[in-house]
Amino acid sequence: MEAGAPVVTALKQLPLTPRKGRDRRKSAQDLEAEVLRRLPEWSLLDVLARTAYRIQWWRHFGPASGSDPKIRDKLARHVLTVFCYGTNAGPAQVARHMRQKVSVHELSLAGNQHITAEKLDAASADVIDMFIQLDLAHVWGDVGKAGIDGSQYGTWENNMLAGSHIR
Repeated sequence: MEAGAPVVTALKQLPLTPRKGRDRRKSAQDLEAEVLRRLPEWSLLDVLARTAYRIQWWRHFGPASGSDPKIRDKLARHVLTVFCYGTNAGPAQVARHMRQKVSVHELSLAGNQHITAEKLDAASADVIDMFIQLDLAHVWGDVGKAGIDGSQYGTWENNMLAGSHIR
């Protein structure tokens, strides 16, 4: 040990207590209650299903041959597939939580054979075009401009996963 360094003879656990913040004002509590009353809680899967039904963005997905996909309930399958790959949960995790309404094979087949980067771009364009028609898009500013985060993800040449990844 170095000269002059403190010597610890016994270890003692110090209790950590939660930090106490100031009480929230009545106006803040009223605002929160009003926002919760006006804006019901929606799950991400509900939002995807509703936009898929109204905008029909899933119509771009299907087999590479262009023939009609031979899967039951195409809308639900494509919504679940976009959800499982878009959230990075994966087909196994989503199938487990769907309680045998869809299998891992069904989700991975739709993801690998029915959705390509080009088809995903076309579906994204449908959603963006519909969003631009909303008042909210114009409130935020010029709809002809976009902001991006500029994050770069390292990939290598001929990476098959990079060509099919949602991001």
